[in-house]
Amino acid sequence: MPLFDRVLSRLGYTSPDRLAEIVRQATKAALDQAVPDFFLADAELSRYSIPDGSLAHNQADLYRVLSWVQMAVMAVAQAAATTPFSVNRRVGEQQRGIVNHPFEVLLQRPNPLDSRFELLETTFAYFKLCGNAYWWLNRSSPDEPPSEIWPIPPYKIQPIPDGRSYLDGYAFYPEGMFGSTMTNDPPYPLETWEVVHFKNFHPLSRFVGLSPIEALATVAQGDLAAQKYNTRFFDQDNAKVPGALAFADNIPKPDWEDLKLQIREQHGGTKRQMMMLRNVGKGGVSWLQMGLSQADMEFLSGRSFTKREILDLFAPGLASSIDENSTEASSKTGKAMFIELSLYPLLVGAAEKITNDMLPVYDRRSPDSLIGAFDDIRPIDRDLVLREQQAEERVATIDEIREKYYQRSRLPRGRGELLTSDSPPSPMSEQQTMPNLLRTPIKAAQLREDEQSLLALLRDQNLDAAGLRSALMPAIGAAMGAAAAPYNVNAPVAEWSSAWVDAVAPTLLAAIKEGPGPGNDWSWLGRMVVGLITRAKAWAVEQLQGWFGSRGDDRQLVWSTMGDEKVCQQCQALEGTPKDDLPSEIRPGGLHPFCRCGWVLQQLMPFTPEGRFA
Repeated sequence: MPLFDRVLSRLGYTSPDRLAEIVRQATKAALDQAVPDFFLADAELSRYSIPDGSLAHNQADLYRVLSWVQMAVMAVAQAAATTPFSVNRRVGEQQRGIVNHPFEVLLQRPNPLDSRFELLETTFAYFKLCGNAYWWLNRSSPDEPPSEIWPIPPYKIQPIPDGRSYLDGYAFYPEGMFGSTMTNDPPYPLETWEVVHFKNFHPLSRFVGLSPIEALATVAQGDLAAQKYNTRFFDQDNAKVPGALAFADNIPKPDWEDLKLQIREQHGGTKRQMMMLRNVGKGGVSWLQMGLSQADMEFLSGRSFTKREILDLFAPGLASSIDENSTEASSKTGKAMFIELSLYPLLVGAAEKITNDMLPVYDRRSPDSLIGAFDDIRPIDRDLVLREQQAEERVATIDEIREKYYQRSRLPRGRGELLTSDSPPSPMSEQQTMPNLLRTPIKAAQLREDEQSLLALLRDQNLDAAGLRSALMPAIGAAMGAAAAPYNVNAPVAEWSSAWVDAVAPTLLAAIKEGPGPGNDWSWLGRMVVGLITRAKAWAVEQLQGWFGSRGDDRQLVWSTMGDEKVCQQCQALEGTPKDDLPSEIRPGGLHPFCRCGWVLQQLMPFTPEGRFA
């Protein structure tokens, strides 16, 4: 410690560097208590077996020179880098997306030199190629969100296991680590909270990942040698196979030298590997090939096998999806396999690493509530999903279907608690619904007194248009008057009743003339009577809304069960819901048999503390 700092320390002052060192030692001491002793002993031994950067550098160099490795790594890295990433918050068993979370914004511009795509492409490429990928986080403490993210090449950084703190940190070598050629300059020490280390599974190490190239080293070197041989054959040897000219007779040496000179001058110049042999018998001159042809070596098939092996290890499914001989079905199957086995596990692993190492600092009160995730890009059989949804709708509520298949929130006021199979029918006009009501048996107890009186009048098959109007007007007028009475206004109920009866009478009269059903069954007419009175009341309330609105008094229509003791669960769940928030198929008197529910004006109805109508 410098003299000046020692003097100030006696006065109670602690320098920032000293304070940082105290915090670092305290953090390590806390970690010592959390890591079991046998793990610490393993870490102490592992510090001597961490590979230097030469292995990762050779792997990176192989990417540069071997096309199959570059093809596989690039396909995975670029596809993964284009996948959207989002930060969600855990709410119970569900996850809710956070719009423009600070980490998402940082990822769009991670540092002054790299874009989001460049950062992620570099990260995933190093991860697939070397089994390790590193981020350096520009921040001053472990509790501070990073302001920048920089990728670090794996051959320039090394984890430092330690017998006291398990992982003491990382060492960064600007010139790389290459064993005996390592620079004499000391490395830059990095804290564990400054580095995010993405690593593959390694069966022999907990601190570094395993590269697939280690299993392909021999195959890769053989493919490179085959490429060099093929290049020399077509370049230096001009695609001429080595061989020999064989002469049957023993040619004198002077003549032999002249003959070789003539052949060299006339047929040489392209480094043909040709020998000349004399006194070989049989007579004449013959050509003896001295090596195997390219077909004999099966050069192309050998390289194809190597390509398939490399692609299948780095990116399963990629080979069949891009093969020129693939059919449409096999190509789609290969693409689905590539996404399922190559991309999806890679994205899940990276997202969980970000969730564990980076997102907790964005919410200190609830560090486990933030979850990072890449979009699930796995192909879906949408037809199968729709059939599963349709089957589940028989036993699931609307809210359960919304949450499971659409990730939507629950509907307000209990509307989503209904079974999907009980959903109301599609909307129908008044003229369509009246003659097609179900002909279920009807009991007298199901009808009120005014409804029974109207039913008795309508069952007269001798009714004409005037008689029907005479039967309907008192009942409809009374219904509309009852609907308007609570509002204490002098509304033109008589005009409304007359207009409404004139609109429905022709359709109703035609249905009555058809007569009863089998066995003199008039039950359908009883249901129609209930529907007529209910819809007449609702129509009167709609006219009242317009009547109030024309006088500057805007009132909202809301659903009400009208105090009916026979209210079904579906109607009760909709109680108090504004008309504008209801699906278009919800109609007064049409949700279930003998439904008497419809609209009321909101200002009239008192609310309970739960937000329901009293």
